[in-house]
Amino acid sequence: MIYKLTAQLELPQELQTNNLGSTLHGVLMELLPTEIVKQLHSASAYSPLRQRLIIKRGSKPRWEIISLSSELGKILMNCLMDRTSILLKHHQIEVAIGNISVEKIDETALIKDCFSQQVSPRYIKLAIQTPIAFKSKGEYEIFPDLQKFFRSIMLTFDSFFEDYELYDSETLTYILENVKIVDYRMRSTRFHLEGVRIPSFTGELKFRISGPQPMQQLIHLIIQFGELSGVGIKTSLGMGKYTLVEPNN
Repeated sequence: MIYKLTAQLELPQELQTNNLGSTLHGVLMELLPTEIVKQLHSASAYSPLRQRLIIKRGSKPRWEIISLSSELGKILMNCLMDRTSILLKHHQIEVAIGNISVEKIDETALIKDCFSQQVSPRYIKLAIQTPIAFKSKGEYEIFPDLQKFFRSIMLTFDSFFEDYELYDSETLTYILENVKIVDYRMRSTRFHLEGVRIPSFTGELKFRISGPQPMQQLIHLIIQFGELSGVGIKTSLGMGKYTLVEPNN
């Protein structure tokens, strides 16, 4: 079961930035039980915790926390649901937290929903809400590489849901043959993380999907899951969030 917690934060204007993600991760580490924190820090490759601060013009900053583990999701609920404020130690400020909500997403239901669609949209538009980056051979990559995009999401899915397997090299190759970027509005940016400025990108992407219906359904599943899990590096610290904006035929 996937848990999605969202909350509004009453942040001063100077802190209304995606770069606060690392600080908010620290807040969670303070609130979670010590044993859980140890487990998260010792996770070999993939952490079940994803979180980010989403800034949207005209709206209050929204803190989105994703757990890809039922156990962690329940613990997060216990830690956050009754809170009225959180302490940002790094900035020496306490901020109000409100409108906390929880959504539970069953991965089996998500799969069934995607594969029951008789007609899948051929075009998908994504809005990147926190900076995305990939890393290869020690170098940051600031371009929307489709191979790294889909591989990242597929491997994350497989790491937490053992009853299913999305990734293998042949499937990824077939996906790349059937997905094309047909439009984009991109810009490079930097994500600030503990004194490091990570090269990354943000903006909008539009995909065109081809191939037989089962392949289109699989691609939609991956993209919908990625909307929850995030994509690329540092997704626990605030990076990698996109939203499905405009599916259409």
